[in-house]
Amino acid sequence: AMESVMVNYDGTVRNSVGQLIQLRYGEDGLCGELVEFQNMPTVKLSNKAFEKRFKFDWSNERYMRKVFTDDVIKEMTDSSEAIQELEAEWDRLVGDRDSLRQIFPNGDSKVVLPCNLQRMIWNVQKIFHINKRLPTDLSPMRVIKGVKGLLERCVIVTGNDRISKQANENATLLFQCLIRSTLCTKYVSEEFRLSTEAFEWLIGEIETRFQQAQANPGEMVGALAAQSLGEPATQMTLNTFHFAGVSSKNVTLGVPRLKEIINISKKPKAPSLTVFLTGGAARDAEKAKNVLCRLEHTTLRKVTANTAIYYDPDPQRTVISEDQEFVNVYYEMPDFDPTRISPWLLRIELDRKRMTDKKLTMEQIAEKINVGFGEDLNCIFNDDNADKLVLRIRIMNNEENKFQDEDEAVDKMEDDMFLRCIEANMLSDMTLQGIEAIGKVYMHLPQTDSKKRIVITETGEFKAIGEWLLETDGTSMMKVLSERDVDPIRTSSNDICEIFQVLGIEAVRKSVEKEMNAVLQFYGLYVNYRHLALLCDVMTAKGHLMAITRHGINRQDTGALMRCSFEETVDVLMDAAAHAETDPMRGVSENIIMGQLPKMGTGCFDLLLDAEKCRFGIEIPNTLGSSMLGGAAMFIGGGSTPSMTPPMTPWVNCNTPRYFSPPGHVSAMTPGGPSFSPSAASDASGMSPSWSPAHPGSSPSSPGPSMSPYFPASPSVSPSYSPTSPNYTASSPGGASPNYSPSSPNYSPTSPLYASASPRYASTTP
Repeated sequence: AMESVMVNYDGTVRNSVGQLIQLRYGEDGLCGELVEFQNMPTVKLSNKAFEKRFKFDWSNERYMRKVFTDDVIKEMTDSSEAIQELEAEWDRLVGDRDSLRQIFPNGDSKVVLPCNLQRMIWNVQKIFHINKRLPTDLSPMRVIKGVKGLLERCVIVTGNDRISKQANENATLLFQCLIRSTLCTKYVSEEFRLSTEAFEWLIGEIETRFQQAQANPGEMVGALAAQSLGEPATQMTLNTFHFAGVSSKNVTLGVPRLKEIINISKKPKAPSLTVFLTGGAARDAEKAKNVLCRLEHTTLRKVTANTAIYYDPDPQRTVISEDQEFVNVYYEMPDFDPTRISPWLLRIELDRKRMTDKKLTMEQIAEKINVGFGEDLNCIFNDDNADKLVLRIRIMNNEENKFQDEDEAVDKMEDDMFLRCIEANMLSDMTLQGIEAIGKVYMHLPQTDSKKRIVITETGEFKAIGEWLLETDGTSMMKVLSERDVDPIRTSSNDICEIFQVLGIEAVRKSVEKEMNAVLQFYGLYVNYRHLALLCDVMTAKGHLMAITRHGINRQDTGALMRCSFEETVDVLMDAAAHAETDPMRGVSENIIMGQLPKMGTGCFDLLLDAEKCRFGIEIPNTLGSSMLGGAAMFIGGGSTPSMTPPMTPWVNCNTPRYFSPPGHVSAMTPGGPSFSPSAASDASGMSPSWSPAHPGSSPSSPGPSMSPYFPASPSVSPSYSPTSPNYTASSPGGASPNYSPSSPNYSPTSPLYASASPRYASTTP
């Protein structure tokens, strides 16, 4: 699904047909391999500790003399704006801390950001030999200006319009907070004791690292995300997990759960709601139990101890002696016609313990029966405090039934059979209370901080408060959210389709990310947010949920070849042929099928060639190819790698005619490579294989830009070539080469490129 997702030159993340998936990769435009976990120093501190560590006290003269040199103190006392700047810095730090506490309401201070500041500061202290006992010459004003300038230069979204500025602010907010808090004046001067020079170096280094950490256009982030998610998934072993501390609640985990999320399963194996409570119900177990009873689906069967059908023709003198007392009370003043009552009786005995547990009364149950069956049934019940809780139910015959002929009455079901049907229906289908989809609700106090309510105390510290929460089997989010005492903000479902129906696409995007994270974290696995976010965005970018199956990604309007490479190969190709589809061939699969180079990485753009300028191009002479570096290295850049040892000049420089004098376009170079012997075998040897010592690129006055002057005692020269090297003597046979003599027209002793003062030139040279 993500094979062709790539970072484009405008910074957006798009797929092969140009559909927008993310405005910035990972929402901060940085690549995953150059970011690491860092601590936000201001988040967890109490107000007192925060002020002590970050507020610069300029009025304490003793402290100032301990930290700063006299020049800095004088500059500070003379400057009128210094105090204002320091106050402004403190206000910014307080604002940053408030923003971070909104972003991380759980007080989590670990953030993934580029430029590991602690390590870089440690490096600076080592490089510049910082002594923490000595006062520093770094002015606080310079620190404030340096940090401000750095943050202005660290840009992710370029542009001066309002939207671009806001987007850049969002993308770099965490990085800015980290820089401002770690490089505040008090920290830099007191903790790190950086000198002015060290601070300037650090600022430059941070900027360079930040620029390097940005995602490059052409980066195939889709394939990267797929790998990063796929690899940890291979380490998952368990399928289900028994919920600790809660009886009989199972949670699907591991690969089956991952499959459910990615395939957007309409019917997950273990749908569940996590219901957070508000007000008194969150702290009071009894009130929380009331909410539980309102949510849990209760049928008559769940509270029934036993049922029986009796033939009891005289309603006022019942055959069941233990019921006689409350029957007499009812029939003393009947509110119905006793003659209409059927002789058959359905007697239901209820379980007191379950009734108390579900917080039900006899009156509520009788009312439900009357609402469900109306006047067709007569229901009487005894008191809630009686030894046995009994419901007595009889059928009420209609008035007109008395006058019907016996023949017509034969077709009717017998009363006792009818009571049996009513009994079965009543026990299983009659809802006494609760929501039908929720079969069971478990109530417990959370074990982990993630499910506790986090509050910030008056002193500015984080405190986790354990409150009652409910876990359900089955989900019905819309009905649960409308219940009183339920927190509609924190309550969540693990059924993705339901969240989409109730809360919409943005909520479901966050939910998919949260569910996948929960699966991975259970096994102690970590996947960077940008990879998870990319998958969530691919699934939700269209405004509806797209499953990673043939029903989802193969129904997109991507190229036919890309779709056929996934599933339903023949069907896709047949449809494409029947409808004469065109494939733009911009994806990865299409190009690989056709044996072409995919448009990715450095090949993601087309080169615009100026045909006019091609006429002025220079051909490379064929004579060079045979001997120079085996003939191949010069075309693949072997001769000009930056790691080459100094004695070898890059091949590129020595071949362009503009480095030579006019006659002959390879003037100072011997035309036949092998004629200059001995030819050096290694790239790093002092002699280039196919040119003479008179090559301009290797003389001390060489215009070749990358060659340092040669000195006989220089350590950078390879040992195989020294002025007295046996490979090169005045009597060397190569010296008497017919192609190279002092009378050669291309060479004169007074040549400006080869002066007699050169260490390589002696007057005795033949």
